[in-house]
Amino acid sequence: MAKEPTIIRTFAAAAERMLPHHFDVVDSLGEDTSIPVEALSEDHSIGIYSSVPPRKMREHQDSYCRVDIAELLLQTQLTFHVTGVRYESYLEYVPLRGVRFRVEELQYLEQGWGATLSEVKYPTNTVLVLLYLVMDRYGSVFLYLNKRSPMPLWIRATPIGELDSSVQCAIQARSGDRMRPTNIHTDVTIEYARRWADGVQEFFERSPEPN
Repeated sequence: MAKEPTIIRTFAAAAERMLPHHFDVVDSLGEDTSIPVEALSEDHSIGIYSSVPPRKMREHQDSYCRVDIAELLLQTQLTFHVTGVRYESYLEYVPLRGVRFRVEELQYLEQGWGATLSEVKYPTNTVLVLLYLVMDRYGSVFLYLNKRSPMPLWIRATPIGELDSSVQCAIQARSGDRMRPTNIHTDVTIEYARRWADGVQEFFERSPEPN
């Protein structure tokens, strides 16, 4: 059986041919920060993994449920520019509109704060391409969504809970015209992640305190 770096690199190359992204395969975040092998797109909106998915997704695995793509609402958007018209399409999970959550669920923060998003959606083409690539490679595909917080979609060749070395993918959630990021590195120490904590809050709206 091919080793994990080769499996991930091969899958990332196939994804690059069908998506407007470049993927870097890495197994460390610096000289003193080793992590399980992963491939991330240049904007960190997509992650590709093998036996070890992102820690934040693992921590909230119990909130993930298998979904059918028909459960997601198709959104289309036309944006007019000087050079022409841009067409974008998204798949929204409507029950998460206005969801309240703690940002430490998504990031490596020791103390988070309450936040909301107006909507939780995922790029249609990215979802369909990765579903196709996993199905084409393994003959089966499972789509999982976290129904409690705006975490990445999770695409697998096997059900959650089954350990194997199949490729699995994470697709970051979006709200409005921005990606709302979860930390999708396979594993990061809090010491390493703390340096980025101050910049996280700009990606979310602080939610009103409940009455």
